[in-house]
Amino acid sequence: MSNILENLSVINKPTRFLTFEEHHQELKEKLEKINPTDLEGLELERHNYRAINLQRTNRIIKTYSPSQEIIDAVNKINDKQNWIVITEDWCGDSAQTIPYIQKFISHNPNIELKIILRDDNYDFADEIIKEGNPRSIPRVLAFDEMGNLVFMWGSRPKEAQEIVTQGKAQGKTKEEFNKDLHLWYGRDRGKTLEKEFIEILNSL
Repeated sequence: MSNILENLSVINKPTRFLTFEEHHQELKEKLEKINPTDLEGLELERHNYRAINLQRTNRIIKTYSPSQEIIDAVNKINDKQNWIVITEDWCGDSAQTIPYIQKFISHNPNIELKIILRDDNYDFADEIIKEGNPRSIPRVLAFDEMGNLVFMWGSRPKEAQEIVTQGKAQGKTKEEFNKDLHLWYGRDRGKTLEKEFIEILNSL
């Protein structure tokens, strides 16, 4: 395989990487600095999403413990890997998945998770992601030490995607099917996400 990261055109290479902790801290600081009464339209909508996402992320950080099965699957990775996560802090699916992923890879020091912001890196996503919508988030792209793409995941668990697909087919509004989606996330508590990553990691 060719080195995908090395072969990217210069304009497409991300210039800013964040750790999970840095991304989380930036979200908190952004919410503290912004007065929502100064916002309107899309800016206000995304501010409200960010506030909810902070609560979701904090809940997962506080309550989630990875199963032994996902820990065992993660620990099968013996060589260094970089997992690049494409996201935005207003994305609800990201808040419901990335904290889980961060928790279960934290058991293997060979895996380094790096976050890049989608809206600053359209070219990066467009060049690497060839199936589906390259701009749907979150996306997890796992690379080995040589920069080869090992696997890709996203943008939500398959069961969660079915809820969205069915909701649209039934003529539900975005608000309606998003309510169903996040009720599912809350009840599932990362179990389906674990199963999907166990399957991916055991197949490597």
